[in-house]
Amino acid sequence: MDEELHGKAAYNQPVEAAAQSAPTPSRSSEDEESLVREGQILGMDLMRPRAVLLIDAANYILSASAADTEYDEEYAWRRAQRVIASVVGFFSLPNDTICAYIGDGEIAVLKASGTRDLASWTRSANEKDQANRSPSAPSSSASARNRLTILPVESAATEGATTPEAIYCASWADLGALKRASAALLKRLRHDTGAPVSIGVGRYHPGIRALTASYQDARAALSLGRRFHGQNRVHCLDALGVAAFVGVADERTKIDLAIHLLSPLDHEVELLDTLDVFFAENCSPSTTASRLNIHRNTLGYRLDKITALTGLDPRHFDDAVQIRIALTLRALHTSRTPAYLDPPERATF
Repeated sequence: MDEELHGKAAYNQPVEAAAQSAPTPSRSSEDEESLVREGQILGMDLMRPRAVLLIDAANYILSASAADTEYDEEYAWRRAQRVIASVVGFFSLPNDTICAYIGDGEIAVLKASGTRDLASWTRSANEKDQANRSPSAPSSSASARNRLTILPVESAATEGATTPEAIYCASWADLGALKRASAALLKRLRHDTGAPVSIGVGRYHPGIRALTASYQDARAALSLGRRFHGQNRVHCLDALGVAAFVGVADERTKIDLAIHLLSPLDHEVELLDTLDVFFAENCSPSTTASRLNIHRNTLGYRLDKITALTGLDPRHFDDAVQIRIALTLRALHTSRTPAYLDPPERATF
């Protein structure tokens, strides 16, 4: 284990390059090929579909040694190696994880994230969901979303995502499984270190050049998550609520998040129209039902269905803000016209 640990920790240069700088537009294809070759020399498969996990173990790695009350770089390095050993031992599969200590008490993990790599985490969730509900009971929003997205990622990840639809599916697919794997890893790390630990989860983005996008996702999720939700948690953009829309600077990421949150409603035109009118009527059930010419009970049923599909309840303030922002962002990039506009106003020119 010590030899494997040393190798995983010492080979941090290509890992940092892949996660932080390789995928920038200024990088040439020659640079990318060089990075792949360097990784192969060091026994790293950088061509395998991967997502970035960013582990904050600063409370353990940067703590003073027993013999000295001041920060000791060598002591911190040894502790970082122990964290890496826990990560590698937890996932255990060959080439499943590539780890590096990147300083400031943080470990970057390039986690294999194809459907097959996450099969056990997806399977366990589906089995648990199946056991906890009757055949006639509606699916939970989380499990339903996982089942909807488990299939596209395999073709997108292994065959190469080239269309916008494939890239979108690959970006968010199996995210639930990756978060469950991270939650189990967090439990292991807290046990092994005896200190507070937090993990930021990045989405999978196709190609080596997109690893930086996954790193940026993980970095934003970790930073915002620690600030708003505290330590000892797994943080991911789709679970940060309004903070993700406010705290993330990249416009494309916010649009992708909006599309992801509303994706369960893609084929539910009636529910989308209901949301448009509900917000136009200041979330008033009475005036919304009247405007839609439906009974209030029918409106309640529709709102319940929206909650079941998306995991967000438009009758709750924070959830309503998320949905409203998501609808607005998505409307800016689609041809759909809000239902609350009168027919003459909805006409296109």
